[in-house]
Amino acid sequence: MDLTENYRTAELLLRRPARPGELVVGDKVRPQWIDGGARFWYSIDTPDGKRHTLADPAARTRTDLTEQALADLLATQQPPPPIAPLEVPSPDGGHAISRRGDDLWVRALPGGAERPLTTDGAPDHAYGASPQALGNATLLRKIGLPHLPPAASWSPDSTRVLTHRTDERLVRQAHLVESAPPDGAPPRTHPQHYPHAGDEHLPLCELVVLNVGTGEVVRSQGEPLTTAMLSPVAAGWAWWSEDGAAVYYLSQPRDRRTLSLHRMDPSTGEVTTVLSESGPTRVEPNQWAYEPPIVRVLADEVLWYSQRDGWGHLYRYDLRTGELIGRVTSGEWAVRRILRVADGVVHFTASGPGPGGPVPAHHVPRPPGRHRFHPADPRRPRPRRHPGGGLPPGLHVHSGHPAGDRGPRLVGRGPAGTGERFHRSADRHRLDPAPALPRQGRGRRHRPLRRPPPPARLRPVPQLPGGGHDLPRPAGHQGRPVLRPRRHGP
Repeated sequence: MDLTENYRTAELLLRRPARPGELVVGDKVRPQWIDGGARFWYSIDTPDGKRHTLADPAARTRTDLTEQALADLLATQQPPPPIAPLEVPSPDGGHAISRRGDDLWVRALPGGAERPLTTDGAPDHAYGASPQALGNATLLRKIGLPHLPPAASWSPDSTRVLTHRTDERLVRQAHLVESAPPDGAPPRTHPQHYPHAGDEHLPLCELVVLNVGTGEVVRSQGEPLTTAMLSPVAAGWAWWSEDGAAVYYLSQPRDRRTLSLHRMDPSTGEVTTVLSESGPTRVEPNQWAYEPPIVRVLADEVLWYSQRDGWGHLYRYDLRTGELIGRVTSGEWAVRRILRVADGVVHFTASGPGPGGPVPAHHVPRPPGRHRFHPADPRRPRPRRHPGGGLPPGLHVHSGHPAGDRGPRLVGRGPAGTGERFHRSADRHRLDPAPALPRQGRGRRHRPLRRPPPPARLRPVPQLPGGGHDLPRPAGHQGRPVLRPRRHGP
């Protein structure tokens, strides 16, 4: 083969989403729930175009739909109230908030009057704004949007809004040069606030609770949160309790070696510290910076994520005293996400080395990880697996782990005890056989690659000691041994 054919063959081996002729088709589904969660439909890309499928988990049936059949099905569903792309709607659908300059406004749905929630916003001291160092301004300019939706979270009863006021007035200002503007104009500069390593001033976020009905503004009495890039509300580091009686948030000092959980009274702004953990290196609430924190506040205790033993596991703390009750999980693997906590059982996803090789990130074990708190001795963990589905109420759809000759499977499981509802294997016949690539320089050919090697064959990555915070910004990674589109790259 000539050079062009070699590149064409290599491209066929790349995992590109929605590419006609890709080697694995239908290995990931994004379910669109209808009928109150009783059924869902999904679409996948195939070499022949899109394929739409309607799934009924209770009846264990799947029906392929034409474009017209899908349109007719969606026409029977009650559409949600219209929401502007830059608005954040309330849970009850009665209101939506948006940014207007440096302030926040609320609008009654549908099509109601607008009024301001704040009036004292100022340039570089705005409400609901993420730090400029996030770097979204360039992309937003290209797609014609003035800003992102406000960083705000509604209370469960839709009466109050948790947000923050971002102070970047003292942060260093940098300038981006647009060398070739689309209108053909000379190069222009775009100023933005961007802190550098060692700078004295970082963006500060002051938590604020806004009462939509009365217009009352309650400011946190705690210290403002330092953040280099991400909004604490948008990143999930500040959230409402399930009953809306409290706001909980996480904080770190600049060296990131202490992680603290705080409770804020949304009526007065009073702040109390629930618990803190410190270490010789960074103490983080999750495995990756852009994932939600693995912390769950329960009725009288806290499920707390910690890497104190070298692996990411869950621990129990008393909500009122902040004292450690005991650990919940253990082993040479890491908790990735808490799915559900009910009846003393925590359901979670995990990743890490296993007997058959690495467990892929976000893989839901079969059955999913379920650990029960020991009823007799709360300080002793009871880390045994329990039968059943172990997922949140309703149906949960996930991509199964490809092992050996098995391709990825799309599996639906109901709540605990209902077991597997249906599955559908991805189409992977194009992997066998795959075209051979010539061995460079010897005139020989590689043995045909019939399928991607399973994760067990991946070379182990040496562990590195914890270091300081990535600057100027965190980098992405591609080390997920699963048959699914990568987060970055082709």
